[in-house]
Amino acid sequence: MSRARDATISHMHKLAATAALVTSVACSGKCGSSTVTGYAVVDPMPRPARTTGVAVTVKASVKWIGAHLELELKDPTMPGVTYVAAGGPRPLDAGAGDAGSGYSAIGAVVASAMRTTDGMKFVLEPDPGRGAVYLRIDVDGPDGPGVVQATVSWGATSSDAQELLVTMDDR
Repeated sequence: MSRARDATISHMHKLAATAALVTSVACSGKCGSSTVTGYAVVDPMPRPARTTGVAVTVKASVKWIGAHLELELKDPTMPGVTYVAAGGPRPLDAGAGDAGSGYSAIGAVVASAMRTTDGMKFVLEPDPGRGAVYLRIDVDGPDGPGVVQATVSWGATSSDAQELLVTMDDR
């Protein structure tokens, strides 16, 4: 065989060994369990929303309160869908949203979260220099658990004069 062919075959063997190693590391002992969904290291696409259509049934409003954002989300009007952080009107644990809290924030700290009679209200402290924050809220419905995301965007600095835009998406 030629030297070029030997080098190519050697290179292919190294690639195959690397691929096997990456696969075993990505699985990290979970490949045989039901927790693997197929959306892992090799697939950069987000998994499909399980609660498609919920976000469009949520009415959202937002306003500045000093340097904080007050985001109010009404209950979804889709039949059978509720926020996971459900129950009567009460304060919820503040913070970025711990596991199991029913919400999490990106680009902000949740200063307060409250379940209201007809939805949820959040007070968010945006990180300095941000032009947007993202709040993910867990929902439960007939198709199983899911997530809706509220994206609040504005300019580069917080100001009462700036227009706020809130959009809702299924995640």
